[in-house]
Amino acid sequence: MEQKLSNQQFNEDERKIKEKELEVNRQLLAEKDRELDKLRGSRPTNPQQAKNNNGLKWAIGLGIVAVVISLLCFILLLKKRKD
Repeated sequence: MEQKLSNQQFNEDERKIKEKELEVNRQLLAEKDRELDKLRGSRPTNPQQAKNNNGLKWAIGLGIVAVVISLLCFILLLKKRKD
């Protein structure tokens, strides 16, 4: 009977220790999740979105090249008219 009582007390103490460990682990996990959220916020979350931005950069670059070439052609045409 005394052994059962001491086992119950031991189990109760062990349960309290496990609950404390579980709470500490939950707090650590929440902290790590916050750190991950901060890191995720600093870079694009969707790789497809970054790919679309890359296409936009190409389109803008090609548009600028087209404008420069057309201006050069226009200048050459004006020079030929003067001659």
